[in-house]
Amino acid sequence: MSKNGVEHQPSDTALFAALYRAMANKEYKGEGLGTDDMAEYFLPLLYKLFIKFRIIRANIKNKSNKLTPGVYDYILARTAFFDKVFIKTLNEQIPQIVLLGAGYDTRAYRFARLNKGTRIFELDTLSIQHRKRNVWKKRR
Repeated sequence: MSKNGVEHQPSDTALFAALYRAMANKEYKGEGLGTDDMAEYFLPLLYKLFIKFRIIRANIKNKSNKLTPGVYDYILARTAFFDKVFIKTLNEQIPQIVLLGAGYDTRAYRFARLNKGTRIFELDTLSIQHRKRNVWKKRR
Protein backbone atom coordinates (compact mmCIF):
# COMPACT_ATOMS: atom_id res chain seq x y z
CA MET A 1 0.00 0.00 0.00
CA SER A 2 1.29 3.45 -0.92
CA LYS A 3 2.44 5.79 1.85
CA ASN A 4 0.87 8.68 -0.09
CA GLY A 5 -2.78 7.76 0.47
CA VAL A 6 -5.15 9.43 2.92
CA GLU A 7 -4.51 6.54 5.31
CA HIS A 8 -0.99 7.89 5.85
CA GLN A 9 -1.23 11.64 5.41
CA PRO A 10 -3.90 14.28 6.00
CA SER A 11 -6.14 15.08 3.06
CA ASP A 12 -5.38 18.00 0.75
CA THR A 13 -9.14 18.40 0.33
CA ALA A 14 -9.57 19.03 4.06
CA LEU A 15 -6.65 21.47 3.99
CA PHE A 16 -8.06 23.48 1.08
CA ALA A 17 -11.52 23.59 2.65
CA ALA A 18 -9.90 24.98 5.83
CA LEU A 19 -7.89 27.45 3.74
CA TYR A 20 -11.02 28.75 2.00
CA ARG A 21 -12.93 29.05 5.28
CA ALA A 22 -9.98 30.90 6.87
CA MET A 23 -9.77 33.24 3.87
CA ALA A 24 -13.51 33.90 4.10
CA ASN A 25 -13.09 34.68 7.79
CA LYS A 26 -10.62 37.43 6.87
CA GLU A 27 -12.90 38.79 4.12
CA TYR A 28 -16.41 38.35 5.53
CA LYS A 29 -16.03 37.97 9.30
CA GLY A 30 -19.39 38.29 11.02
CA GLU A 31 -21.41 38.20 7.80
CA GLY A 32 -22.36 34.50 7.98
CA LEU A 33 -20.83 33.72 4.60
CA GLY A 34 -19.07 30.45 5.34
CA THR A 35 -16.54 31.92 7.71
CA ASP A 36 -14.72 29.90 10.34
CA ASP A 37 -12.53 31.73 12.86
CA MET A 38 -10.84 28.45 13.87
CA ALA A 39 -9.98 27.12 10.39
CA GLU A 40 -6.68 28.99 10.36
CA TYR A 41 -5.35 26.71 13.14
CA PHE A 42 -5.06 23.87 10.62
CA LEU A 43 -3.07 25.79 8.04
CA PRO A 44 0.68 25.48 7.55
CA LEU A 45 2.60 28.53 8.75
CA LEU A 46 3.24 29.82 5.22
CA TYR A 47 -0.48 29.73 4.39
CA LYS A 48 -1.25 31.64 7.60
CA LEU A 49 1.22 34.31 6.56
CA PHE A 50 -0.10 34.55 3.00
CA ILE A 51 -3.77 34.93 3.87
CA LYS A 52 -3.05 37.97 6.01
CA PHE A 53 -2.75 39.96 2.80
CA ARG A 54 -5.86 40.82 0.80
CA ILE A 55 -4.00 40.80 -2.52
CA ILE A 56 -2.68 37.29 -1.91
CA ARG A 57 -6.15 36.07 -0.85
CA ALA A 58 -7.57 37.50 -4.07
CA ASN A 59 -4.82 35.79 -6.07
CA ILE A 60 -5.51 32.44 -4.37
CA LYS A 61 -9.24 32.83 -5.05
CA ASN A 62 -8.65 33.74 -8.72
CA LYS A 63 -6.30 30.80 -9.28
CA SER A 64 -8.74 28.49 -7.52
CA ASN A 65 -11.59 29.67 -9.76
CA LYS A 66 -9.48 29.02 -12.86
CA LEU A 67 -8.48 25.51 -11.75
CA THR A 68 -11.78 24.50 -10.16
CA PRO A 69 -14.49 27.00 -11.10
CA GLY A 70 -16.95 27.70 -8.32
CA VAL A 71 -15.30 25.55 -5.64
CA TYR A 72 -14.32 28.50 -3.42
CA ASP A 73 -17.89 29.84 -3.40
CA TYR A 74 -19.28 26.31 -3.02
CA ILE A 75 -17.15 25.71 0.10
CA LEU A 76 -18.38 28.97 1.64
CA ALA A 77 -22.03 28.30 0.77
CA ARG A 78 -21.75 24.73 2.06
CA THR A 79 -20.17 25.94 5.30
CA ALA A 80 -22.87 28.57 5.84
CA PHE A 81 -25.64 26.05 5.10
CA PHE A 82 -24.29 23.37 7.41
CA ASP A 83 -23.60 25.93 10.15
CA LYS A 84 -27.31 26.85 10.08
CA VAL A 85 -28.36 23.18 10.15
CA PHE A 86 -25.91 22.48 12.99
CA ILE A 87 -27.17 25.42 15.07
CA LYS A 88 -30.80 24.43 14.45
CA THR A 89 -30.03 20.86 15.51
CA LEU A 90 -28.32 22.03 18.70
CA ASN A 91 -31.21 24.37 19.49
CA GLU A 92 -33.65 21.48 19.06
CA GLN A 93 -31.47 19.44 21.44
CA ILE A 94 -31.19 16.49 19.07
CA PRO A 95 -29.35 13.77 21.06
CA GLN A 96 -26.46 13.24 18.65
CA ILE A 97 -24.80 14.55 15.52
CA VAL A 98 -22.42 12.48 13.41
CA LEU A 99 -20.11 14.32 11.03
CA LEU A 100 -18.91 11.95 8.32
CA GLY A 101 -15.67 12.96 6.63
CA ALA A 102 -15.31 15.73 9.21
CA GLY A 103 -11.91 16.91 8.02
CA TYR A 104 -10.97 20.08 9.87
CA ASP A 105 -14.59 20.92 10.73
CA THR A 106 -14.77 23.09 13.85
CA ARG A 107 -18.51 23.30 14.47
CA ALA A 108 -18.35 21.30 17.70
CA TYR A 109 -15.97 23.95 19.06
CA ARG A 110 -17.39 27.08 17.43
CA PHE A 111 -20.91 26.34 18.65
CA ALA A 112 -20.03 24.65 21.96
CA ARG A 113 -21.88 27.31 23.96
CA LEU A 114 -25.14 26.30 22.23
CA ASN A 115 -24.70 22.62 23.05
CA LYS A 116 -27.00 21.53 25.87
CA GLY A 117 -26.09 17.84 25.80
CA THR A 118 -25.92 16.79 22.16
CA ARG A 119 -23.19 14.18 21.60
CA ILE A 120 -21.08 15.02 18.57
CA PHE A 121 -19.06 12.39 16.72
CA GLU A 122 -16.52 13.28 14.05
CA LEU A 123 -15.50 10.50 11.69
CA ASP A 124 -12.58 10.70 9.29
CA THR A 125 -9.37 8.91 8.45
CA LEU A 126 -6.88 8.33 11.26
CA SER A 127 -4.36 10.70 9.67
CA ILE A 128 -6.88 13.58 9.78
CA GLN A 129 -8.02 12.70 13.30
CA HIS A 130 -4.43 12.58 14.57
CA ARG A 131 -3.51 15.89 12.97
CA LYS A 132 -6.68 17.54 14.22
CA ARG A 133 -6.07 16.29 17.75
CA ASN A 134 -2.45 17.49 17.64
CA VAL A 135 -3.46 20.94 16.40
CA TRP A 136 -5.98 21.32 19.24
CA LYS A 137 -3.39 20.20 21.82
CA LYS A 138 -0.85 22.76 20.57
CA ARG A 139 -3.51 25.46 20.50
CA ARG A 140 -4.27 25.22 24.20
